[in-house]
Amino acid sequence: MSGRLKILILLIVVISAVRFSIAAWDWLEGKAPTPKAVRAYFEPKERAYLEISPEARIRLLEKIKTVKIGDTTEEVYEKMGKPPAQLPPSTQPIAKEAGMPASMVVASQIIAYYIKQQKADQFSEDIDEHIYIFLDEDDTVKHIYVLRQDEAKPVHYPDPLHLRESKN
Repeated sequence: MSGRLKILILLIVVISAVRFSIAAWDWLEGKAPTPKAVRAYFEPKERAYLEISPEARIRLLEKIKTVKIGDTTEEVYEKMGKPPAQLPPSTQPIAKEAGMPASMVVASQIIAYYIKQQKADQFSEDIDEHIYIFLDEDDTVKHIYVLRQDEAKPVHYPDPLHLRESKN
């Protein structure tokens, strides 16, 4: 054999060996994932800012059933326990239709029990869960709002009278 033919055969063998090692490397990289890697893939990438345990969530949702409209703040604390944080009182002007001076305001307070909140500075009705107890100016329960993700949200249909008027 001539020297050129030997070099050509040697070059083909080296190229084949390199391609085979690259294919073997790719095959080893594509091996089946471990169970730990699979669990990590399906877990949420971002942890919730605040989330209580499932047992505490169930207890809280059972206790709220005992709170009634007209209960005092002390009765709410007896039934539900004191929340970890309390929202500051808010004030809003009284409507002019009420016949009151525009400078008068109604103060109200909200007792908040947070179950789950995804982000500290944002509220998402699709992810977050909480219980808000609205108090009136006499510190009695005026309204109870429970946001749960395991219950269907009420459907808001357009007002049929409004639709008839807009067609005409």
